[in-house]
Amino acid sequence: MHAQAIAHGNLEQLLRIESPLRGSRPVVGDRLWHRLLRRERLGPKIIDAHAHLSRTPQDWDDHSDFDACAKHALRYMDGMGVDTMLVADTAIEANVDLQGSLGSKTYTEEHLSPYGGRFRGYFSALAFTPKYAEKLVPRLDEFFSRSYYIGFKMLNDYWHLPVTDPCFVPMWKYADAHALPILVHTWEGPYDAPKLLKDIAPRYPNAIFLLGHSGSNDRPDAEELAQNSPNVFLEWCGSFMNPTDWRETLERLGNRRLVYGSDSIAFWGETLGHDPAWEMGRLLSLDVPDETLVPILGNNMSSILARRR
Repeated sequence: MHAQAIAHGNLEQLLRIESPLRGSRPVVGDRLWHRLLRRERLGPKIIDAHAHLSRTPQDWDDHSDFDACAKHALRYMDGMGVDTMLVADTAIEANVDLQGSLGSKTYTEEHLSPYGGRFRGYFSALAFTPKYAEKLVPRLDEFFSRSYYIGFKMLNDYWHLPVTDPCFVPMWKYADAHALPILVHTWEGPYDAPKLLKDIAPRYPNAIFLLGHSGSNDRPDAEELAQNSPNVFLEWCGSFMNPTDWRETLERLGNRRLVYGSDSIAFWGETLGHDPAWEMGRLLSLDVPDETLVPILGNNMSSILARRR
């Protein structure tokens, strides 16, 4: 009783959380959780479905040391046994020289392709906004003819452009035609709240909508969207942003509608953003059997990638 109060109960009272966490039993035995604590490779197939690489902490558009960032990310991946990291392009400008001639590959693809399947990427949906569409949209077949890009990434809260904007219709159609995933960063604001996708997701049933951060504070809306649309999946990172017990989410959706992601940002020599070991630990320490967690770690995302046409 005292331990639960110290661990979360006192803070819940101070914050006036109306739905406090249910008590949970310690994870016992020799489980995936214990392997993580011992810093051992976990064993099951793991795909980090939501991550970022950048150049330096000081300047998002500085291309120096990008390869050092990739090597740093590989050290974390190898330590936990992550097979593949799916990298969300930070910005079109950082990857494609729009002022000069366009090369055959984006900057990110050029630098991460040599690592084989360890890194694959989401193509930024900024390509569909008027500033870039004329140059980049006609090249989608070229970009996706190679193995690096696996789908699209949206960060509309940063762009101040709602997911309902008509400029994204070509992306929805392209993803639907080729059964590609779309990582939609979802929050509770006016640009990318899960409820904004309630008419879009059913209209493009072959596209796969990954709700980055599972809607954040709007996780109930994210769950409702997933319940109504079989092509909608919740993505794990930022798992702490809503007090709803994740075991209740798993009871409602099952373990085939959730994918693991860390939202870590690998800079040269350090990892910023969400700590991948912390996000992994939060998942593996859930009071559910390991068999429930294994599909979330990688098999679900692997099945999504296998749908590609």
